[in-house]
Amino acid sequence: MYNEIKKMKQKELSYINSLILASIKEFPTNLENYFENFLFNSAKRLRPLFIFLICDCIQYDVNEDIYNLSIAIELLHNASLIHDDILDDEDFIEEPNEWYFDDDPYDIVYYEFPDFD
Repeated sequence: MYNEIKKMKQKELSYINSLILASIKEFPTNLENYFENFLFNSAKRLRPLFIFLICDCIQYDVNEDIYNLSIAIELLHNASLIHDDILDDEDFIEEPNEWYFDDDPYDIVYYEFPDFD
């Protein structure tokens, strides 16, 4: 069933993929390669798909605002996955210590939330 629904919204999903790809092309090469692999290998794009289906249900035309919302939600979800990988000390990049400050993966949490104790 997922494949049938995805096929119905292929135009919208292809468009957001092209926007995401264009945005990561502005990154330095090592980050561009990482994010391209992370964001496009086995990407299902369920969150944008749900947004497009909701628009269909309420008879709302998909416009640039909807595309931007879909991308924002998808990237926020992916950011949480990357963050989780850092905290779990996954070997997903060549030099994982570049994410750490004092060889502690939880330093990223302290950096993002300095008042968090």
